[in-house]
Amino acid sequence: MSLQPNNEVRLMLEVLKAYFQKRPMDKTLAAHIDWPKFFEMQDLHGLQPMLNAMFKKNGLPFPERYEVELSQFGMKQAIFDLSFKAEYAKLKAEFDKHNLPILAFKGFVFSDYLYPESLRAGGDLDLLISKKHIIESLRLLESFDYKIHNYFNGQIITVEEVQGQLKNNFVHEVSMIKNQLHLDIHWGLCYDFLPYTYPDDFLFELDKEEQIFWTLLNHHGGKESWLRLKELADFGAFMQKVGNDWDWPPIIEKMKTFKLHRQFLHGLYLIDTFLDIEIPPALKSIERQINHTCPNLVLKFWNKGKHWKTTFERIAYERILVKSQDPSSSTFEYVRNFMRAYTRPNSVEEKRLITFPENYLFLNFLSKVLTYALNRTFKK
Repeated sequence: MSLQPNNEVRLMLEVLKAYFQKRPMDKTLAAHIDWPKFFEMQDLHGLQPMLNAMFKKNGLPFPERYEVELSQFGMKQAIFDLSFKAEYAKLKAEFDKHNLPILAFKGFVFSDYLYPESLRAGGDLDLLISKKHIIESLRLLESFDYKIHNYFNGQIITVEEVQGQLKNNFVHEVSMIKNQLHLDIHWGLCYDFLPYTYPDDFLFELDKEEQIFWTLLNHHGGKESWLRLKELADFGAFMQKVGNDWDWPPIIEKMKTFKLHRQFLHGLYLIDTFLDIEIPPALKSIERQINHTCPNLVLKFWNKGKHWKTTFERIAYERILVKSQDPSSSTFEYVRNFMRAYTRPNSVEEKRLITFPENYLFLNFLSKVLTYALNRTFKK
């Protein structure tokens, strides 16, 4: 690997290494930081609460305006975490009364399990619901005054509109809002065009620790290829916590079945190389080839520090995602399924420039891509 972290990423990595190793930070790195760039990069890396805690603990010098912003962010995050936990407890009790399965995942669940305080950024409550019960579950949430919102234009969507989109495998989540509370309702772990193969309602059958592991691997690795340092830190915290305690052989066989094994190896490589987190010996004895197929591309993405919601970053993201698939996965199949998913217009996406009849598959796909490119390239 020839590419190296830039000064801003080097400081972020130093924050995480000092946290995990329980040691003082190297404060001399602060002298070489472009601070406006550093904090703009948090849109991708999402380390604000961790930066706030570690900068204060180590007395690291940085501009006062950002010190105020970080402090406020840290306080808001603690309030968010408490409010999400309280809201989930109420919703879980109501769902249990109606015999409807519901599961909080990501967000405050990671914060509670992986960190001793609110050190993880998050602004919504992610809930997993069985697809078999999605309409009944959405109606129940509406009875608590939550409204389904189109993420792109803020318009309210009806449950009937969502029901009409369930045949579209691309749609697997919706946003619901009540006052300042934002729910992300999921009925699938990932887009169907991704090659990962899970049994239906897989997470509901696991204990909490396994739920967290498979969510980490699926979302942070399988969906986002460890491109956000916030998410790599989650994985590092988990691996530090479970260490040798897990029975790894059956877990690894499941990874291979689900086509997530290479993403797991990539995560291990990155926490070992960049966070200095030791791979558990029991795991090293099984995984003798811990490597990465495109480390320079990942590091380049980190260094640029821009989210893939913009056009050119999305192209870089897709390139890394394709290179991160298990050898048994087909790039051709991925591209074909990706195109199929984007051909069918749906009510929860941003409005396309032109919408053709459903049987005009290729034209609808081109319209989707053009709409995406124009909106992400020219709209602020």
